[in-house]
Amino acid sequence: MTVEQCLELPEPQGPYRWELHFGELVKVGRPKKRHYSLQRLIRDLLTSRLSRRRWLIDIEMPYGLAAGYDVRAADVGVCLRKAWDSVPEDGYLIGSPYIVIQVKSRSNRDRKMEEDAVLHITHGASDVWLVKPVQREVIVTTATSRQVYRPGQSIPLPGSASLDVADVFPA
Repeated sequence: MTVEQCLELPEPQGPYRWELHFGELVKVGRPKKRHYSLQRLIRDLLTSRLSRRRWLIDIEMPYGLAAGYDVRAADVGVCLRKAWDSVPEDGYLIGSPYIVIQVKSRSNRDRKMEEDAVLHITHGASDVWLVKPVQREVIVTTATSRQVYRPGQSIPLPGSASLDVADVFPA
């Protein structure tokens, strides 16, 4: 299936939306309030630490890993503003955002999310974060490492910035 065919489909019934993963139609759950609130918190924390001139940071950032056959949304995406500004008004980013952040929910499996992290790294992501609210940890995958961060630790960000994990999981 192509992106154009996917976008012509009616919205699915229930709390789902469509994504297209390399030509395969996938039903993805819509975020519930707790999930959405965590997405917003992470976006706001990153926005306060990274330059708005250089970076665009937002929730449900649209992108596709393969032009014409892939369209997805990152729970939180961090993209170089220069790359985002080059996207046509009726388009979406081709390739992965610079940082892809996925928040764990009941509907997604850890193994699949970790496999997707490697996929995103291959398509241009520098870092892929798997935020696990129940465990109060963030797993950060890069091309050369996989690191688990917990409250009391800081995740390095581009430049000299960092994000305290305790800020992601306030008590």
